[in-house]
Amino acid sequence: MKNYLVGIAAICVLLCILASAGCVSDPAQTSAESGGGLTGTAAALIDEISGLQDGNIVISTYSINQALGMVLAGAENVCRTELETYLGTSNAENLAANTVLRSRLDSLQNTKLTSANSVWFNTGFQAAESYQETLKSAFDAEIKEADFSSAAITDAINAWCAEKTNNLIKKIADPSQLKNAEAVLINAVYLKAEWLKKFRDWANTEETFKGLAGDTEVAMMHGTESVYLENAQAVGFKKYYGDNIAFIGILPKKTGDFTLKNLNLASLLDSQTYEYDVKIGIPKFSAEFSMNLAEPLKKLGLSNVFSDEADSFDGIGRTAAGEPLKIDSIIHKTFLNMDEDGTEAAAVTAAVMMATSAAPEIKEIKTVVLDRPFAFLIVDEETDTLLFAGKITDIAE
Repeated sequence: MKNYLVGIAAICVLLCILASAGCVSDPAQTSAESGGGLTGTAAALIDEISGLQDGNIVISTYSINQALGMVLAGAENVCRTELETYLGTSNAENLAANTVLRSRLDSLQNTKLTSANSVWFNTGFQAAESYQETLKSAFDAEIKEADFSSAAITDAINAWCAEKTNNLIKKIADPSQLKNAEAVLINAVYLKAEWLKKFRDWANTEETFKGLAGDTEVAMMHGTESVYLENAQAVGFKKYYGDNIAFIGILPKKTGDFTLKNLNLASLLDSQTYEYDVKIGIPKFSAEFSMNLAEPLKKLGLSNVFSDEADSFDGIGRTAAGEPLKIDSIIHKTFLNMDEDGTEAAAVTAAVMMATSAAPEIKEIKTVVLDRPFAFLIVDEETDTLLFAGKITDIAE
């Protein structure tokens, strides 16, 4: 059996019923100022998470944005403005871009990359017909009726996630998290890709990874690549899978902990050059991550969407009692495993609506070995879509 880099991301976005009305405050500044486009948004989110808890961080920006995009399709007023500002696009532009992305998935030749969406409405929920049509046409979403008072519906949702992620994500939620739900919006992403240039087992060496929590011995995978990145804050490289999907390894020039904002990712990515032979080292490792993303997202400008004042989701619908909705919490779970042959990755995002709440040229050699805290991106360069991003500070033995 071949081994792959395995990434799993799971998100649960909980939108809750409100008895009051009015999305009244102005939208805050969001992550756009932290760097260019989706890379800047991911960097800002990882930095906010890093300020709240220690350890490795692995997120699927694509999955998060798919779920928030489905929410945006039914948002109005200031809440809509907040979501558009965070996502860096209007609702109309997002829907059009999503159609392009879905076409891209169908065109892949050497990579398996799937994205599945489903929406589970509580029995009696008054879902807007136009919203349901948008979910079907723009997101290819399955629409399902659910009785969230029964624990059995949680089993059904977890089984759906397992099916869509090749059993990499078998559990997205517990019954206690869904018992007051009015709707659950889920995105599931699955990626399986082999390196164009596979690492060789015989080239692995035992080396020390100098983590924040202490040193550990790791198997370091070595190879040579042709794309080099460098700015004043960091160095990096690209290693490709098929279909123009790239792993980007990023090593800060300063040792110890770091923030992605201070690495200036936009300028680092703009520095790409083919002038060097790049001797790279990537450690074999596994990483797990779990967090409710509500607090970091609030700090990045999504405050009204979580507010008890939020009545701006009438485009989605109202409860059987006619009450409006809000986002309550966002639970994100991920797992990542990296080794010689390639990448297998999955991500689930569940948005849940709940009650209230020639002769070879001789080139100079550059060396980038990820033997201390580093960052990474997995990018579909064909559509400029960031699939996964992370910050690895320690590696367990």
